Amino acid sequence: MDKLRYTLTAFALLALSLTFASTIQAQSNVVYVTANRGTDLNPCTRTSPCRTITRGLAVVAVKGTVTILDSGDYAPFTVDKSVTVEAAPGTTAIITPVPNGGTVTFTTTTTDIVRLRGLTIDGNTVGANGIACTQIGQLYVESCVVRNFGGVGVYFSLSTRGDLFMKDTLVQNCGGADFAGVYLNGTATGFDNRARGTIDHCRIEGNAYGLIVDQALGSIRDSVVSGNAVHGLWARAGQTNNARLTVESCEANYNRQIGIYANGSFFFAEVYVSNSNASGNTNAGVQADSNGIFYLTDNRFFVNTYDIYSNGGTI
Repeated sequence: MDKLRYTLTAFALLALSLTFASTIQAQSNVVYVTANRGTDLNPCTRTSPCRTITRGLAVVAVKGTVTILDSGDYAPFTVDKSVTVEAAPGTTAIITPVPNGGTVTFTTTTTDIVRLRGLTIDGNTVGANGIACTQIGQLYVESCVVRNFGGVGVYFSLSTRGDLFMKDTLVQNCGGADFAGVYLNGTATGFDNRARGTIDHCRIEGNAYGLIVDQALGSIRDSVVSGNAVHGLWARAGQTNNARLTVESCEANYNRQIGIYANGSFFFAEVYVSNSNASGNTNAGVQADSNGIFYLTDNRFFVNTYDIYSNGGTI
């Protein structure tokens, strides 16, 4: 009987210790991932890293960090809380999608804050979208590369207020025939409830459309938006909201139709452009169609078919 009692006690202690260990692991503020030497049976520590970002996200604490230690290919993942996913300095972490699937997706809430830092998100021409977010508080995309997607490179379309912050990021060869490198969309009514995007020191090149601000509020500065198949920058108002885009110290060059474009089907699309260049665009440097309004200060528009063109809009 005593032997049985001791055995049961030992099992109880073991179960308690495993539960405690699991809780500690789940609450780790920093976890580590590597494609080269990790396994998802590991506790995701630096010395015993896990294999997938998905596993790292499962065990990291809210507001914690998933750090990718080694260069290599990594599977797509879904973010479901406030967290940072980053590649260690000097590491090329390539996130590759399944055919026609998403690559970095979100099931976050309107209060979550997510940072993606140093990632290479490569669709390899088979992925649908690179980064696709439809609900969040704040999304930071820093020092990333997003390329080779048939859909949208960075898709940020919200029905409530949320903020996208992009910095030091390259978006290239996305959009197939009809989509954009970066698509910023807000469907909520009311100025304070809109999706907002701030783009700083980025390159948006060789996509179908470069940046589309669709019924949202956008700002881009110190950036290059060039060589896109249709328009470089497009502010588009719709049936429910206006659009507003601020362009400061940017280059919108050699796009195959219009460098900077504004139009609206019912509401107004306002574009404020200062200290920027638009050159070598096939149709126009800047163009305002119906309900498009431009405010221009200290810019240089040259070697376009039309440097400044109004087709029912206001410039």
